[in-house]
Amino acid sequence: MGFYLSMAGFYVANYQSRLFFLAMVFCIFLPGPVVWFLQQRFDADFDTRYGAKVTYFFRLVAVQVIIACISMFWVLTSQTPYMVLGIGVLIGFCSQAVLSSAMQFVATMHPSLTAYAASGFLAGGTIPVPIFFLVGFQPNSDLQKFGMVVMVVPAVCFVACAFLGYLHWTTTIFESTYDRLDEQSTQEVLRRNDSLGNDTGIDTVPLRLVSHEGEVPAWVWIWCAYNAVSVSMNVSLMALVAFFGDASLAQTLSLSKLFMDFIGAAVSMAIARMPCFQRGPWH
Repeated sequence: MGFYLSMAGFYVANYQSRLFFLAMVFCIFLPGPVVWFLQQRFDADFDTRYGAKVTYFFRLVAVQVIIACISMFWVLTSQTPYMVLGIGVLIGFCSQAVLSSAMQFVATMHPSLTAYAASGFLAGGTIPVPIFFLVGFQPNSDLQKFGMVVMVVPAVCFVACAFLGYLHWTTTIFESTYDRLDEQSTQEVLRRNDSLGNDTGIDTVPLRLVSHEGEVPAWVWIWCAYNAVSVSMNVSLMALVAFFGDASLAQTLSLSKLFMDFIGAAVSMAIARMPCFQRGPWH
């Protein structure tokens, strides 16, 4: 997603349209709610049927191979506007599927690891910054340089897949996490069947007590609302980079935005280590 969004200057210069980058941002983030809905509806069913070890290997490894193939197709295909927007939808769908599944997986391993995972996602988004500098990629660069830059995506995906595949098949580091995910999915399916009036013959016990009334605490919805506003502002800021100055400035602003996201995450991790945070949640 970082490589796609960093192409603001390239496509503004070649298509002579500032609005086109706005369409790119829309297309790459549009699949997010669809991914969330599909995962909420079907993840537990697939986990129960095939086992978390199989389903999460597909979500975290196989989908990255799909992203690599999409990126290679992006390089090899003609750079027509509708094709570029279609590539954005595919990259957005697969990338956000990996992101949400990875966060769920890491949170199941241990909640404290989610901060590191989130920082890792943002750090990955900064990869275009040094690559653009090393290759000398500019908005007026030819398609050969464009291909050199984008081919970094499948290279990183294949390295990540090889590493995760090694951990998955040759070590037991994920086994306890798979077991907990299987348990959670089974409980979710059983509760869903109970709510539909299907007698499973098994007493279902929630994995965690969310509140005394059995409802989601109010602070969770407040946090979700704040997070929605924060993400909206973040995406809106990215969408506006093409409307200032020329194409070169658009590229600089898009790369700066990706880099500063990582800096902000690094600062927030330092704040999270303060004693007032270590004593427990403020809510």
